[in-house]
Amino acid sequence: MARKNRIEVVESKTPAEFFSEHQSICGFDNPGRSLYTTVRELVENALDAAESIQELPYVSVVIEEITEDELNELRGMESRERVDLGLFHKATGKRRSGGEIQEVLAENMKELHSDALEKQMGQNSAALSNKKKGDRGARNYYRVTCEDNGCGMAHEKIPDMLGRVLSSSKYGVRQTRGKFGLGSKMALIWSKKSTGLPIEVRSAHSLEENHPAAYISHCVLDIDIYRNQPFVKLHEKVANIKGWRGTRIDVVVEGNWSTYKTHIMTYFQQLAIITPYAHMEFTFRTLSNASREVITQYARRSEHMPPPAQEVKHHPSSINHLIIQQLIKRTSTKTFLNFLCTELACVTRPLAARIVKELGNGFAENMVPEDIDANKTIRLTSMLKSISIFKLPDGSCLSPAGEYNLRLGIMKELHPDYVATVSEQAAAFEGHPFVVEAGVSLGGNALKDGINVYRFANRIPLLFEAGNDVVTQVANRRINWQSYKIDPKRDRIGVFVSIVSTKIPFKGTGKEYIGDDTEAIRKSVKSALQRCCKQLKQHLLTRNAARDVKERKRSLLRYMPDVSRAIAAVLNSINKRKRIVNSENWTRSNTDGFSQPQSARHKQAKLFDFIERKWDTNPHTFMSSHLNLVEEARNMDLVDKKLQNRLKSAIDRVDLESALEVAAINRSNGGLISKERLFVAPLQLKTSLTTSLLSPLHSVHFYSSALVAICTPHNEKSHKTTSSIEVPK
Repeated sequence: MARKNRIEVVESKTPAEFFSEHQSICGFDNPGRSLYTTVRELVENALDAAESIQELPYVSVVIEEITEDELNELRGMESRERVDLGLFHKATGKRRSGGEIQEVLAENMKELHSDALEKQMGQNSAALSNKKKGDRGARNYYRVTCEDNGCGMAHEKIPDMLGRVLSSSKYGVRQTRGKFGLGSKMALIWSKKSTGLPIEVRSAHSLEENHPAAYISHCVLDIDIYRNQPFVKLHEKVANIKGWRGTRIDVVVEGNWSTYKTHIMTYFQQLAIITPYAHMEFTFRTLSNASREVITQYARRSEHMPPPAQEVKHHPSSINHLIIQQLIKRTSTKTFLNFLCTELACVTRPLAARIVKELGNGFAENMVPEDIDANKTIRLTSMLKSISIFKLPDGSCLSPAGEYNLRLGIMKELHPDYVATVSEQAAAFEGHPFVVEAGVSLGGNALKDGINVYRFANRIPLLFEAGNDVVTQVANRRINWQSYKIDPKRDRIGVFVSIVSTKIPFKGTGKEYIGDDTEAIRKSVKSALQRCCKQLKQHLLTRNAARDVKERKRSLLRYMPDVSRAIAAVLNSINKRKRIVNSENWTRSNTDGFSQPQSARHKQAKLFDFIERKWDTNPHTFMSSHLNLVEEARNMDLVDKKLQNRLKSAIDRVDLESALEVAAINRSNGGLISKERLFVAPLQLKTSLTTSLLSPLHSVHFYSSALVAICTPHNEKSHKTTSSIEVPK
């Protein structure tokens, strides 16, 4: 029989249908990752909504675990008990005998009987589901609620903004957290696939805080993936009595909190680092076990918000044939010269005229842009890419977090011992501007030993696929930490790098890491980290010097008992020997303090002169310590315990002097101890300045005659007088 050939059928799929079948592209790989991605997409949309109107963000996220009975109630279905439990036992692959089958049936009847008893006793079915939670086939469902204080969504735009894949308000050449219009739509698609439930939206749209919306839009929304169209189940307006503004979204999805709890909490912590101006609250609730509940608040630390990102034109070096064709189709200009000047960035009118002249035949300044065909488009694109005199795009259109916010975020969340932050100058790759902000921290209990990398792209934390990221590669392979007095294995090092750009060169479909092959970004990241390390080096030198002083003191104290015992023994043995040789005793005289035998006088002359010189230099210190020590040794009263106490006092005195020296160095070098200026302000100045005395710690200016007052440290608003002194002529 002849085999029939299969007839190929050409089909096309809508974007919603495609992404529902390939959900891993959008970060919905498994239930746990899908729960994490749902939270992330909702939170980032909330931050964008608040920042778009320059409102300090407030974001509240609640994840509530629900049972299958509660899910069925939301679906409008009745829960049914299992009858044939053998259907739900994993097959072993072996044929069972009649006796084994009877045993399985008996076990099933016992389970059914125990279930009936528990129901009769009034126990909640949720407890039964938790009892069987260890089953590998068990599914967990969660209601995710995200509320913000942003601008809200217009009533008529809600269905398209949340129910049509690839519809977005963020297209264009500008820095955005999202770009493709997938995040919230994928949450709806995952909800439809895993639970079959729609999403519920409440939104009050207003652009001004003083003029709240008159109504709240209430929308229950589903999606038709085969047409890529929203399916609206309820769309109504409710009176806004309280004057609320913002958006609240409720979605029920399948997930796995136990496996992705760490990722979700890490995401919020890192988001608090890069957005310290946002107030975020996170709550996880479960009815089965109250000890598993989580309530976390990330308080606002800064009120300084980054400026909003601006949309710019395409740079000539970033275009291709498709972009040129798009621009030609959408332009409203009437001449080719105006098209080059208005639709492209960094193209002035004289430069546009030179480009038209260089293009030659077929191009003219007054030609209509629609007359540019495919061949002319190729010529124009090649010409624009080959010109090298275009100015590089600047970073004025970008919205980085700011060095101030980055430093505050690191200090608030991780509490390190040292922090250094740097913001690099704007650079460009492939015609797209980018800015790299970096921070390096040392110490703190929140970090583990070694290098801890925190990565951000357009102020979004990146948690996955860190090994191949440009920041990880630079931090682990291209920074010589030892040259900056940092131990990459023993010190707790935090590396924070935030990259913002109109186009982040992500690798892979998950948008979780930036490749190491982008040379411009790699150089900028390396330069930023090196500058941070240089700032830390001075502090580390001071820290190491103080640590060396402590180590030296510890070593001296460790060997002090043995040294004092040995010195006391030597001094006592010398005294015994001298007493045997010199039988005559020492006597004190009124003139020089001592008289001694003539035979020993020439041997002790140098010692007496030494004591006399020390007495003239510092009589209190020397006579109260050194001379008494010599006398005790001479009288055989010196024991090792006394000498040990003397040595300890000397070590403490040297340690204090070293500490004062380190503090003085810190003040003079602008180190860890901040400078505080004290001003002596003249109240009545009669003559001009005559002389000044300057030192690293203070400066004094003398006037011939002036009444001056000692003031508090300088303040631009006021000078508070505390006391006054009279300086004579």
